[in-house]
Amino acid sequence: PFAFVDMDLFQRNCDDILNRAGSKRIRIASKSVRCPYLLQTILDQSLQFQGIMCFSPKEAVYLSQAGFDDLLVAYPTMSDEDIDAVIHETLLGKKIYLMTDHEQHVLKIHKRASKLGIIQPVCLDLDMSIEYPALHFGVLRSKVTGIKSARNYLNFIRKYPGVNLKGLMGYEAQIAGLGDSASNNGIKNGIIRRLKKRAIPAVAARRAEVCKMIKEEGHELDFVNGGGTGSMESTREEPQVTEIAVGSGFYS
Repeated sequence: PFAFVDMDLFQRNCDDILNRAGSKRIRIASKSVRCPYLLQTILDQSLQFQGIMCFSPKEAVYLSQAGFDDLLVAYPTMSDEDIDAVIHETLLGKKIYLMTDHEQHVLKIHKRASKLGIIQPVCLDLDMSIEYPALHFGVLRSKVTGIKSARNYLNFIRKYPGVNLKGLMGYEAQIAGLGDSASNNGIKNGIIRRLKKRAIPAVAARRAEVCKMIKEEGHELDFVNGGGTGSMESTREEPQVTEIAVGSGFYS
């Protein structure tokens, strides 16, 4: 692949994202910005740009070995090879968070980490979809969909000392990534806007409720991640959210 990037416009996008984020930190979504030079360029702009959300464990290891740190893997993995590669970077003092939402994910990581006598930090993927009559508004990301399933997750994570819950991610894709201004969508745009407006307080309430329970159970989180380029204005209003994931906005 070969492309030109207008660095003046890229810089303006960085400035715009900083303004839109308010006081929240910004984690760069590398699935959109697939260039180490540009990732470093963003991180050098401001301390508010902090960490990278990686597409896969292999990419997290690649970026770690390239000098990056504070890397969140966006999706769970069951690959022994990938988990071992991440754990090796953890042994070297690098900070990589593996995504989990199921006991099998946690058990697998625990077994691999325990063999080497380390504790691997993990992140809980909280599903942000909203159920309406005859409509599932959002994407099916996680088995953990609310306070009950989150409590079950905490119950089994206690059994596995090879892992440590250090992050929470709740991606409201139906707000952050669903367009509502397409020229050929007509009335559909208005319906999507109304659904988004209804979903925003529900998403915030779910994230707040689960964060409160995690804190009460004694877990100290390094971050609570939410949102995306399309939802920065609503996500930044949630006091429990510490960072917003942004990717496509750097190229808009």
